[in-house]
Amino acid sequence: MTMAKPLSFRDDAERAFAAYRADGYFLERDLFSTAECEALIAAGLALDPARAGVVRPAMNPHRDEPRFFAALADRRLTAIMERLCGGAVSGLQSEFFYGRPTTPGFAPHQDNFFVEAPDDAFASAWLALVDVSAENGGLILYPGSHRWGKLATEALESAPSPYQDPNAASRRALVPAQCAPVDLEIPRGSVVFLHGWVAHASHDNRSDGWRYALLNTYLRKGAPFRPGNYAGRTEVDLAAGAAA
Repeated sequence: MTMAKPLSFRDDAERAFAAYRADGYFLERDLFSTAECEALIAAGLALDPARAGVVRPAMNPHRDEPRFFAALADRRLTAIMERLCGGAVSGLQSEFFYGRPTTPGFAPHQDNFFVEAPDDAFASAWLALVDVSAENGGLILYPGSHRWGKLATEALESAPSPYQDPNAASRRALVPAQCAPVDLEIPRGSVVFLHGWVAHASHDNRSDGWRYALLNTYLRKGAPFRPGNYAGRTEVDLAAGAAA
């Protein structure tokens, strides 16, 4: 029996967008090639902190490494983001995750809790640079949680990991019980597009391999946002390569 082809923005943008609106996320498969993933991993390993042995996620590597800026500005991502954000988009932030073995996962959170952009003006693109599953730090999604808007949170007491973003386990979003968690299997080169209010988390990396990933975030041009003390977000003109 022939397997049905996965839904894709490339083949049926209307149905893909409807699925994104319904669930708050969408998995676009095989958007980047193996060679492109390898090149981004190599770029991440060549960053100065990694060369010095520091493998905490690298914040905004697009400012220092052209390959990360090219990924942020890639039309395969921005064309979809224009649909999700309702107009022309700017880049906002990038983060390269090394995900070495034993790296703890993120607590449930909403990206727009930190960014504070208007509803539907902000979205994230999470690119798997290796095959990602629950075993090596895969994503946990809460379908439909974006329809609840900004969720209440509670503070967590946990020591920051030297291998993880310091905000990973500082607070937890209180996700409604109606939004049952779903584990995503994400093939290498695939991208998870995340609505700003969809709650998501990640597993600890319990495998022997590194879980490399790249997060890019986008904003409808000119929309307000919170720069943040740690993230240091700035609106980036993706055509010019300069801060807007």
